[in-house]
Amino acid sequence: MTGLIEREQRTGRLCQTVTAEHLALLPELAKTAMQSKITGAAAAIFTATGIASSWEQLPSALKDDVLAGLRRDADGGDVASLSAAVILGSSIGFSPVEQLTYAKVFAEKLHLPDSSRTGIVKTMLQQGHVNESELSAKQVQAAISAAQRLLDAIRAQRKPG
Repeated sequence: MTGLIEREQRTGRLCQTVTAEHLALLPELAKTAMQSKITGAAAAIFTATGIASSWEQLPSALKDDVLAGLRRDADGGDVASLSAAVILGSSIGFSPVEQLTYAKVFAEKLHLPDSSRTGIVKTMLQQGHVNESELSAKQVQAAISAAQRLLDAIRAQRKPG
């Protein structure tokens, strides 16, 4: 009986192993998912492939697709996409105002107290190489307004109609 249990546990572990061959499939799977407009797929491409480090070498059409997917998903409130847009934003073409907008939406979606939200926004912006104090008051206000519009749109999508 012990041998049977051990064999089943070994088999179970083998089924859970992610090999280099599996990882090699991930970029293409993520790309297919993104083109199928599966929420979070564009963010998964960044996570799965380390694409941000080789962003400049990518074909323009692929960059355009990935950015469009990431924006669409972030605008829809996908937390992984919001995070990727903020943290990777400066290296992939998001403006500091967009990064601040998405950071504020991300922090709001966590439903934390205001003091915690402020810290999260600041940390995310630092990771995304944005210094909020270098933004003008007009830029900050534009980001706050854009974040509120996005949050309103996200909430409206979720209301039963």
